[in-house]
Amino acid sequence: MKSSIATVFGISAILATLMPGTRLWRFESNWRDILNAESIRQAPLVLRLMESIAWRRLAPDVKHEFVIAGFGEWGKADYATAAPADGRTVLAVQDTRFTLNGKPTFLLGISYYGALGAPEDFIRLDLDDLQRHGFNWLRVWATWGPFDHDISVVDAQGRPREPFVGRLKWLVAECDHRGLVVDVTLTRGKGSGCLPDLERHQRAVETVVNVLKEHHNWYMDLANERDVRDDRYVPIDEIRSLRELVRRLDPSRLVTASFGGHDLSEEDIREALLTAGLDFLCPHRPRSAESPGQTKAQAQECLAMMKAIGRMAPVHYQEPFRRGYSQWEPLAADFLADLRGAMAGGAAGWCLHNGQQQGTAQNRPRRSFDLRDQRLFEQLDEQERAVVARAATEVRSLPRLKVADTGRLLIAEAGEPFLWLGDTAWKLRTIKPDEVDYVR
Repeated sequence: MKSSIATVFGISAILATLMPGTRLWRFESNWRDILNAESIRQAPLVLRLMESIAWRRLAPDVKHEFVIAGFGEWGKADYATAAPADGRTVLAVQDTRFTLNGKPTFLLGISYYGALGAPEDFIRLDLDDLQRHGFNWLRVWATWGPFDHDISVVDAQGRPREPFVGRLKWLVAECDHRGLVVDVTLTRGKGSGCLPDLERHQRAVETVVNVLKEHHNWYMDLANERDVRDDRYVPIDEIRSLRELVRRLDPSRLVTASFGGHDLSEEDIREALLTAGLDFLCPHRPRSAESPGQTKAQAQECLAMMKAIGRMAPVHYQEPFRRGYSQWEPLAADFLADLRGAMAGGAAGWCLHNGQQQGTAQNRPRRSFDLRDQRLFEQLDEQERAVVARAATEVRSLPRLKVADTGRLLIAEAGEPFLWLGDTAWKLRTIKPDEVDYVR
């Protein structure tokens, strides 16, 4: 690694020299051999290291509180530099938005249900790809047992199961260091990977919270699609009981319980926020060709109903439509329209949902539903990859603005002035001296 870093900084001097009296560079005759050197082949490791650590949050150890001896002499080749970081990512709620480390942030995520069955190398590569494309959260199931392979963190009694408890703890810690949020989902039901009743559900909640309590980059979906009237159904009084349990164990932990397959009524919202005391809403909207065009209005309606009942909270589109689910196969344009609608309607998060392909041999590709043999990004199809490539640009292109207290300019949610380049350039030519503070 040390040799690679030296090569990165010294490559121009090794490969080429400036020809005297000219502005031309002459490549040395052995440049091909140099490019095949071991230090050059290791250079991608430097890139991976740089991408995997939030360098902006590192603090130089100038007082030698971290490396306390043997660090050498400043300015000499043997001097050891260090920069300890707390590795903490803190997720919180501010009115109708999420915040990461205090900054309002739109959660742009992806389904990663079968993570606990994936090799660590697969996960690292997938997380690298997610971050490179601007995604900042993923949804992982703590109760997951499809394809006759149970990778649940807990058994049907709610008791911890190894090695899956350890894998979940590793994954959340890895995401914590990377600045990523993790959705940890439980589900009520019967059979492999499900919790059959309240007592076992409570035990599972306690298991997960105690294992992950030290991290602040995750939230819990207490019960996936809890209002669907089948084995998944969890009455609202039981949701309230589970929510109170989490509050006793970990008072600052964010908690939700998702809705299944419908848009929300005022009664749905009242029960979730006021009766159960959930921190935000996760409606799983209907999956049809009309859905992308409805998301903006539905998000706005949710916010309006929250205002009417006197309790505001984020609307998080945690599980929209996906490919391979029905005869309607949404295209990249449909996903992106849904994302734009969510943002324009005031939602706080959105997910690129993905899963098994119905009607194919062994339901392949299984995408996030099964990550044992192939990592997620190897299973996404052309349309899904197009969404991955474009989604973060859509998020960045729609800043949420408000009028400053002065009434004279627009500012972003974090308080920074918003200047539209074309108009601003013209305005700067005509501005008066006493208006300088306005532009500043």
